[in-house]
Amino acid sequence: MGNTTIDWTELPNADKITEIRGAAFSGCTNLAITEIPRGVTTINSQTFYECTSLETINLPEVTRINSWNNVRTFGHCTNLRKVVAPKLQILDGYTFVACTSLEEVQLGSIGHPMTSIGTNAFMTCLQGNLTIKVYIADGETSLSGAPWGATNATIEYYNATTGTKIN
Repeated sequence: MGNTTIDWTELPNADKITEIRGAAFSGCTNLAITEIPRGVTTINSQTFYECTSLETINLPEVTRINSWNNVRTFGHCTNLRKVVAPKLQILDGYTFVACTSLEEVQLGSIGHPMTSIGTNAFMTCLQGNLTIKVYIADGETSLSGAPWGATNATIEYYNATTGTKIN
């Protein structure tokens, strides 16, 4: 936490990591990892808060991102442009607060529908070039609360069974 000399693009010993505790990399402004290790299924509050060197991050096995008590898990990652979370089901509120460079976010995928996106998950992400792609269960047409604080974003829904774009 707060170590500004860490400039990793991948986590050391990634094959042994099964958990990343809350605030683990908070304030590590030179951290530039691009993928969370496959053994990690949950990311906790404030883990990457103010990691301003993050640009693109893949969360291949993450099913839940916690933001306990509105503590911003990826908050103020001001250079973060792309997030891919193909197995994500639950995204708590305030997760991406002030990620002002976000352009593309994928939440869920075929076979892995999102079930919940919390209030203001993208608060102050006001950029007009942000597209949030959300995979939802067959028969659903949206998730409540959209656009979750990203007032200028384009929200695209996809059927998590077929991959067909809904809107």
